[in-house]
Amino acid sequence: MANVVLIIDNEDFSSSVNLVSLKRSAHFFDKFAKRDIHGILHRELIGVYINYTLEICIDENLNEYNRLWEKLTEPAEKHQVTVSSNTHWDGDGRYNCYVFEAYFADIKDEALLLRDPNNLFRKLTVEFIATKPHQRSNAYVR
Repeated sequence: MANVVLIIDNEDFSSSVNLVSLKRSAHFFDKFAKRDIHGILHRELIGVYINYTLEICIDENLNEYNRLWEKLTEPAEKHQVTVSSNTHWDGDGRYNCYVFEAYFADIKDEALLLRDPNNLFRKLTVEFIATKPHQRSNAYVR
């Protein structure tokens, strides 16, 4: 497992998490999309939204795990999220980070050590859903 940059609302969780999986997906959202009588699609694209699904494991520090769980389940409308990204190459052999505004969805964790009742949940999955487009259609750039 590799380390990942994970910062949520200026709280750094990077040193306490081990990356299991980081998935990125691009979603295209339309103001409208409709096919005409000939089956040709006509659409007005709003933009492209980049979402991440992060799966992590915390090996040692249960306090850090609980701190992350509390942050992810906090009743907030949106958060500023910073994650590792290979789309922002700095030219010196390092990857920069992708910073975006998101809300959290589908937060799950999994018990890994059932024989230790004080240390059940250690493997966590969360979806970061972008609230703003990463790229916008020219029709909506103002």
